[in-house]
Amino acid sequence: MNAPLLQLSGLRVGFRGADDVLTHVDLELADGQVCGLIGASGSGKSLLARALIGLLPAAAELRGGLVHWRGQMLPPDEIAPLRGREIAYVFQDAAASLHPLRRIQDQLREALAVHAPELDSAAADGRIAEALRDVGMEADPRWLRAYPHQLSGGQRQRLMLALTLLPKPALLVADEPTSALDPVLARRVCELLVAATRARGMALLLISHDLPRVAEYCERVYQLTDGCLQVASLTDSNGATVAASGATPESAGPSLAAQALSLSYQPARRWPWSRTPPSVVEGLSLSLAPGERLAVVGSSGSGKSTLARGLLGLMPVLSGRVDWFGRSLSELESRQLRRWRRRVQMVFQDPYRTLDPLQRVDRMLFEALSFAPTPPAAGQQLDRALALLREVGLDEAALRRYPSQFSGGQRQRLAIARALACEPEVLICDEATSALDPAVQAQILDLLDSLATLRGLALLFISHDLGAVARLCQRLLVMDQGRAVETGPVASLLANPQSPALRALVAALPAG
Repeated sequence: MNAPLLQLSGLRVGFRGADDVLTHVDLELADGQVCGLIGASGSGKSLLARALIGLLPAAAELRGGLVHWRGQMLPPDEIAPLRGREIAYVFQDAAASLHPLRRIQDQLREALAVHAPELDSAAADGRIAEALRDVGMEADPRWLRAYPHQLSGGQRQRLMLALTLLPKPALLVADEPTSALDPVLARRVCELLVAATRARGMALLLISHDLPRVAEYCERVYQLTDGCLQVASLTDSNGATVAASGATPESAGPSLAAQALSLSYQPARRWPWSRTPPSVVEGLSLSLAPGERLAVVGSSGSGKSTLARGLLGLMPVLSGRVDWFGRSLSELESRQLRRWRRRVQMVFQDPYRTLDPLQRVDRMLFEALSFAPTPPAAGQQLDRALALLREVGLDEAALRRYPSQFSGGQRQRLAIARALACEPEVLICDEATSALDPAVQAQILDLLDSLATLRGLALLFISHDLGAVARLCQRLLVMDQGRAVETGPVASLLANPQSPALRALVAALPAG
């Protein structure tokens, strides 16, 4: 009988001065096997995965247990030579894993130079083209010369998958690789990962909080609960049924509006003889009434996040206009615009890059509260900060911690709390719940629903989660290739999608 590719026996991991987070973890993974690892946000899934590759956080320590690789005991100091070449890791946050100042092609070539130095230039280019095709991306010079921030979230994640496939590893550990992707791309990525294991004899450990998605592709699923690992039951993997929200509130004037808006990443000012830059968003119009909840959906790269940045005045406008509360954004003086900024807040898709890693949570919230319409006095700051934390489901202990000490889901809740501190009238959520497990996601959706109802908060909810959209929003706008292709009430559009883009999203939902 062949030995397992990877075997963990009695693994214990904890943080200095605290109890074990992982207690006597046992796990086996055979060559070519597809296994899932599920658990709630903060359960220790990523901590376990990092222990496998010897990249535990500085404050964490391996307290016991054995790791065997291909039947041989693997001491912690011998893991590093396997990392990248034999054991590849796809982090949850692709943007933080890519160098922001290096072009895509340079990062691909560097990965091969480190992990496959025996390849000559022609062979390396062929390997890169093959890996890119495997993840649904062509070796297009236009985006190979781009920087990571110029790609969509889905494109960055696919690029990370290509980087890990380049050395042809024996084991791929994928930490929430689809949590921030639309259903079409999530299904494509999962199918890619499974196909890669079959074609290359590669094992896969798929980490997620999405049990239906994991159950669809994995031969065995482990569940992490209270630090203990057990084989999960797949009989209760169906998702919860969601219902559409109530009627749209009567609108006085729109809080936020766009008219024939076209946006581009190229500078708005250019030489008269320069070629007209391509539009990322083209001719799009929308309006958002006070208290209304409008969802924007579309596949990865359709322009959803670019639209959000354009509505905030963070993108060059090629044509059209953006109005805030009846005033054109371009007509506001810089001083007035600074005052109005607090009225329209955004919760970005990526909490890793939007929270200062060196700023403690209490200082972060105190700073945000200083921009509220009525900033609290020094003696009231703590109470206001605690109230914000409770709203998003965090406790008082969070005040004395840094962002790196939270899970991905907890970090997103901190980002939402910071946005709410300014008491905005419009909240733009760019995939704000995509990285959360279902239980935490439901809490955040309930919070946003109550805010929109009780405070008259207008909500622009960008998502690929049609269940969350149906639960929270009244109207739906579907984007495809930078254009609005369908709009109307959520319930009727989801029941009878007309555009190919929306039909593809509905068809890509997990079975069951």
